[in-house]
Amino acid sequence: MYPETKGKKTWQHYLVATIALGGALAVHATMTGPDTPAASLPSVVLVTLHAALPLCIASILLSASSSLPPALLDTGDKSAWHWTRDFIKRHRPSQPTVKREKSATQKDENYMLLFENSLDAVFVSDADGTISAANKAACQLFGMTPEEFRRVGRAGLITSEELRLSSYVEERASAGTARGELEFVRKDGTTFIGEATSVLVDNPALFSFTIVRDISDRKRAEEAVAALAATLETRVTERTAELEAVVREQEAFSYSVSHDLRAPLRHINCYSSILAEDFAEELSTQAREYLSRICSSTNKMGKMIDHLLELSRVNRVDLALEPVDLSTMAEQVLQELKETDGKRRCEVVVAESITVLGDRILFMQLMGNLLGNAWKYTSSREDARIEFGMTQVDGEDAFFVRDNGVGFDMAYSSKLFGAFERLHGAEFPGVGIGLATAQRIVRRHGGRIWAEGAVGEGATFYFSLPVYF
Repeated sequence: MYPETKGKKTWQHYLVATIALGGALAVHATMTGPDTPAASLPSVVLVTLHAALPLCIASILLSASSSLPPALLDTGDKSAWHWTRDFIKRHRPSQPTVKREKSATQKDENYMLLFENSLDAVFVSDADGTISAANKAACQLFGMTPEEFRRVGRAGLITSEELRLSSYVEERASAGTARGELEFVRKDGTTFIGEATSVLVDNPALFSFTIVRDISDRKRAEEAVAALAATLETRVTERTAELEAVVREQEAFSYSVSHDLRAPLRHINCYSSILAEDFAEELSTQAREYLSRICSSTNKMGKMIDHLLELSRVNRVDLALEPVDLSTMAEQVLQELKETDGKRRCEVVVAESITVLGDRILFMQLMGNLLGNAWKYTSSREDARIEFGMTQVDGEDAFFVRDNGVGFDMAYSSKLFGAFERLHGAEFPGVGIGLATAQRIVRRHGGRIWAEGAVGEGATFYFSLPVYF
């Protein structure tokens, strides 16, 4: 009997009972019909089989549709249904077991392929250090056969001077796995640095998997890079010191020359003035013209010396950083320019509240140079216009001084910020130091300066700074 279905009535039970009843009635009708003669034995057997066939088919369908074997009749005898079910079970092969065995075999083969074809050396070691298996890469790396690996053991692959082994073993014992660099020795006595990864396995006996990769080339490359970096740092330090020394020497030379030139210039200018005043009647017109040119040249040279001193000072002065209102500073500079030349008519536009972090004295010099240039090169225009503001150039915040003066040719823009470089003639005063000084001031504050312009259409000088408010 099947206890799972005993006493339970399901739709399968009723279906089987109905089919069985129909078969019995068919047999009875055939055998006992009023007009039917006595049946022969073969006909009775045939009709009986015909009636039993639906019952068999129903039994097979029910057995396929139910996970539990139904009890057709709640009797103590095993029915034909149960006998068929048991027969199928006995003669049907166990498919899941075959699949599991095949899957396990396939996995074993895959593991062996991985073990044998790994590019890294792989060992299997017992708890006592005996190497029970080594792949081809291990044999090539150490120059040994599997038998030699078993003979020397795990300890024979590491140099005796390796001090990192104890900590490596402790880490593997506590965590079950370890990775580190160790110095290994080959059969011929040569050594190499290897990256070893080892895992402990306890199934059922304790053993370990160890993978060794030769990283000697990588270590040599790292050492070479480190040595090169150290050399480069030394060279950079030396070159920087040399450059700083040259800059200091150049500044000292410029400062010294500027001061030393002042005395002879004063003498030349003084004696030229004495000649022009005290001996004017005795000098010819041409001589007086020569003396006038001498005085003009000495005055010009004096201004150049003053600008050289300013340029030298920009590099020597220590920056006193503080918030500086460039808008207010620009208004002050423009007001002073208007006072020096009251006849000039010039439209002035200054953006409000532009504040930066910098040295106040140097920024006053910067604004004086940029706005002074704009004032100078718009002197020939009746509708002169000068603007100071802030904008964006290629996604970068920048301050600008713009004018509608004579402008310049962009082909020569690289000469704008060079000392004593001028793009205009004697019709405009100046010695070509102002923009060079402006560039040094901006660079000392970590920014950059550039210009755009066109001949007859004015110029715009931009400068950017890392900190502003």
